[in-house]
Amino acid sequence: MVNKGHFLAYMRKDGILDGAMPCLRFVNLKRNERGKVFIGLTEAGLIFAKLENPVIDQQNFERSFNEKEIDFYLTHIFKNVKGENSAIKWLLRKLIEGIVVREDINNELKKEFSQVWNASDAVINTQRAGLMARMYELGLIEKKKMGINVRYNITDKGKNFLKK
Repeated sequence: MVNKGHFLAYMRKDGILDGAMPCLRFVNLKRNERGKVFIGLTEAGLIFAKLENPVIDQQNFERSFNEKEIDFYLTHIFKNVKGENSAIKWLLRKLIEGIVVREDINNELKKEFSQVWNASDAVINTQRAGLMARMYELGLIEKKKMGINVRYNITDKGKNFLKK
């Protein structure tokens, strides 16, 4: 059985919240006096949930997010989720420096973060892949296939986010 809490939301025994949704500050979890955990949307989570989404609301599978969702998400990240904001800007700067292929990006991550994270090559690769997938869906980067290789470039939206 897959633990969905890792990706969605999970309250550890020590009360610390894990998972994408609490880390993005879109939900909060609370344990009642009997130990049962309840989940609720934050104000930002409610606003984001109310935005029209191409996939959910229009059955349009061409894009994951519309421009309003992307703008809200990026503004929210910039103001409220410093770790994600820093990670996005780190990668955008690397692309501007000309580090544009997966292996080189992984090497940069290893050089700067492997000791801090105590991370294996697999962890480095997973972190990079997740970050790049999010950034691609948000329109901050684009990919260009060159044979079996892919080169990543920063978009105008990415350049604008980097200026914040």
